[in-house]
Amino acid sequence: MKIYKDPVALRKYCNKFQLDKIIDVGLNENYEFHLFEKGDFICKIDEPVYYFYFLLDGKTKNFIMSDNGKILLIGFYEAFTNFGDIEIPNNTTYTSNVEAVTKCVLLALPVSFIKLVCLNRKSFLKYLTMELSKKLNDSSRKSSFNILYPLKNRLASFLIEHITVPNQRVINLTSSYKEIAESLGTTYRHLSRTLNEFKNSDIIEIKDKQIIILNEDELRNMSKDM
Repeated sequence: MKIYKDPVALRKYCNKFQLDKIIDVGLNENYEFHLFEKGDFICKIDEPVYYFYFLLDGKTKNFIMSDNGKILLIGFYEAFTNFGDIEIPNNTTYTSNVEAVTKCVLLALPVSFIKLVCLNRKSFLKYLTMELSKKLNDSSRKSSFNILYPLKNRLASFLIEHITVPNQRVINLTSSYKEIAESLGTTYRHLSRTLNEFKNSDIIEIKDKQIIILNEDELRNMSKDM
């Protein structure tokens, strides 16, 4: 991890994410930038919380690992989100692991500043409430989604949602197949089998990190109730 200050970068991110409207006092005096490389742990379950983090650049994986090594994926996150919104108000240690999937830039604010100042400011509390409600809704939707539907329906819905070139029905994947499997609540092997089933049925064509949809109607039929 690299720690640094950069007033020019701070102004850039304030303009981009309106940080100074969330932290409306004391930001310039209390901030640090923390740079994490791919594979670094930003947060580890059961460890003390020393900073409230805003994710400004990069992609992270939030997960829980069981004693036997199995991973329960909570989600993949990109800018703009935070880590610490659950733990700090409740005075707990980290409740999950957060790993950098790519190089990540985070704005770090000391817990003492968050507790003494920010938790008493309406602007920060409004942001916290909105973020927590969004995460709760996303978590509930994902859990229901993975429990109620078989993988072929979940995968069909995922593909429809990720068409990046509408006129050509092309999906340019930005996540690895392992990450996609975790986000769909399945294994890499099961995902590969289902993709091959779609391919053999002439529903899709696969070219490395690109998926071409050959039968959009069939995909939409499989995902219509989701």
